[in-house]
Amino acid sequence: MCKPSRSYMGTARTADAVGVLATVVIGLAVIGIVGPIVLSVGRAVAEVAKLAAIGIGSGAMIAVIIWVTVQILRATAGSRPASRIYLTARQEPARITGKPVSEQNCLTCGDTGRIVRVIGQGDSLRIRACPDCQPAQLTR
Repeated sequence: MCKPSRSYMGTARTADAVGVLATVVIGLAVIGIVGPIVLSVGRAVAEVAKLAAIGIGSGAMIAVIIWVTVQILRATAGSRPASRIYLTARQEPARITGKPVSEQNCLTCGDTGRIVRVIGQGDSLRIRACPDCQPAQLTR
């Protein structure tokens, strides 16, 4: 068996070293170009996650405060006695009479002969004759 010469082994090592060096340079170039983009996307994702955590935490805190408030109000409402309702008006038995309950003839104006018309948002009012009980005044 023959041993290969030393010059061949040196060129193989040099070629391997150049290949490895070229691969490292290309890898570093790709990392140099893509790295900042990945870093900015990672920062944006971290900001979104932080804002989502703040929103979820705030919502949970508000829900707990509302729940505690409702529980306190239920406990205080259940512990005190109900207030009594006192009627201040005199109650008399109903009497049946021969005259009608209301002596008004016109339901629109209540026998005043005039109705109030509101114009716009209530800033101007117009009084005019009742169309049901005074049709003669409408012709003016």
